[in-house]
Amino acid sequence: ADHTGDHKRSQQQRSGFAAEKEAAKECMTTCAISGKKLNFAEIGVVAIVVCPYGRLYHREAALEALLRRKQQQQQDDNHGDDDETDELGNHIRGMKDLYAARFETKKDSNGNAVPVCPITGVELNGSSPAFLLHKPSTTKKKKNQKASSVDEQSSTSSWNVVSERAIKEMGMKALQTELGDFEEEDMIRLAPPSSMMVNIQEKLTERREKEKLSKKSSKKDKKRKKASTSSSTNNDDDDGQAEKMLKTSQPSSSSITSTRIRQKKNKKEGVAEATRMRVESAVKSNNVLSSLFTSNKKTTSVDLKQKDNLCGGYVK
Repeated sequence: ADHTGDHKRSQQQRSGFAAEKEAAKECMTTCAISGKKLNFAEIGVVAIVVCPYGRLYHREAALEALLRRKQQQQQDDNHGDDDETDELGNHIRGMKDLYAARFETKKDSNGNAVPVCPITGVELNGSSPAFLLHKPSTTKKKKNQKASSVDEQSSTSSWNVVSERAIKEMGMKALQTELGDFEEEDMIRLAPPSSMMVNIQEKLTERREKEKLSKKSSKKDKKRKKASTSSSTNNDDDDGQAEKMLKTSQPSSSSITSTRIRQKKNKKEGVAEATRMRVESAVKSNNVLSSLFTSNKKTTSVDLKQKDNLCGGYVK
C-alpha cells in the first residue's frame, strides 16, 4: 500500500512538473493577451514587451488593451482593480510598466526565428529559466512628454534577454558592463512558475510602496523649499519697503538748504518790519518828524517856527 501511495505521489509530481513546463513554454511563445504566437522575426523593432509578472505580449496588442481599459473607465466606475475583469491586470498601470524584450534569435529547421540566449546559445522556449534585464528610468520627463519604458530601452543593446545559466557564468558585473547599470531587482523572470508568483507580487508591491513614499518625500521637500524661498523674498521686500520709507522720512540736502534760505529771508523781513514799525512810531510821536514824512499836510506858521528852532533859531 505504501509503495502504491509513493507511486501515485511520484506520478502527481511528474504530472505537475510537466504541466508547469508546458505552461512556461506556452508563456514564452504566446502573447498573453491575443493568444497568438509571438513574432521573434522582426529585427530592430520593439515587437514584444514584458510585464513585471514575466508575461510576454505583442506590443500592439498591449497598446490596444490599454486603450480598451481607458474607454471602459470612461463608461463606468470600473478602474480595472481586479485581474479577473481586466485583461491586463492592475499590475500594469500603463506603458511605463511594459519593458522592451530584445531577443537574440536563430533559425530552426523550418526556417522560423526562435529566441536563444546570446551567451550560452540555449533555446529560450520555457524549458530553462530566462531573465529580462532592464535598466530603471533615470531621465526626468518633460512636461508634455509621455513616459514609455519601451521607447527608453529600445536601443541600448542588441539584446537584453539571457538564460539563468549565462548570468551565473558571466556574473552581474560583466553583464552590467555589457548592458549598463542595473540591479538584481531590475531582473524580470520570464514565464515564472506558479510557486514563484506570490513572492514576485509581494516584491512588486513593496517596491511600489517605496516609490510612493519617495515621491511624497520629494514633494514635501519641494514645498518646504518653495516656502523658504517665498519667505526670503517677502523679507527682502519688507527690507526694501522699510528702506524706502526711511529715505522718504528723511529730508534731502536740497530741501534743507531751501528751508534755511526761507528762514533767513523771513528773519530779514521780520527785522525790516520791526524797524519800520519803530520809525513809524517815532514819527507819530514827534510833530516835526511827522511833518517831514507827511507830504500832503500844509505848512503852518507854527511849524515853520518849530523848524527854525530846530535849525538853531536863525531866521532872516
